[in-house]
Amino acid sequence: MTVKSRPQDNWNADQIARATGYTASIFCNGKHNTVEADTLEAAIEIGKQMNQIVTNGRKATVYAVTPEGFTIWVCNPHQLAA
Repeated sequence: MTVKSRPQDNWNADQIARATGYTASIFCNGKHNTVEADTLEAAIEIGKQMNQIVTNGRKATVYAVTPEGFTIWVCNPHQLAA
């Protein structure tokens, strides 16, 4: 079964490609804990580490940061293959 590409998917991919930075974030102890990273791979690795440390049932998310300061959701590291 093939998944149809939507215009929004293409726009998100373009924004992620031109990102100036990335963040990994997780909700813990009543607040969002966010760590910045220079590369997408580093942000995903940080997110995976956050998932191992925080055991409250919440999972980390990774975002791309555009030059304008907007954040675009990239992935949930726990859903990626090891």
